[in-house]
Amino acid sequence: MSNFHPGKLIIITGKTASGKDTIQSEIIKKYPNLKRIITTTSRKIREGEKQGQNYYFISEEEFKRKILNDEFFE
Repeated sequence: MSNFHPGKLIIITGKTASGKDTIQSEIIKKYPNLKRIITTTSRKIREGEKQGQNYYFISEEEFKRKILNDEFFE
């Protein structure tokens, strides 16, 4: 993990509850200069979550439009 360079993007993917947030938190603890990118979802906001902090919550219609416009890394 010593090969982090400015301008690089690290994408952590996995199934729900697979530990992505835990891995992300540990990486950021070790490398505090890294920043978390807020991702976007079309699911409903859950109790305790905040728009723009946990995710950007958008409608399914807008989500599909953004996919068609190549606005996401997938």
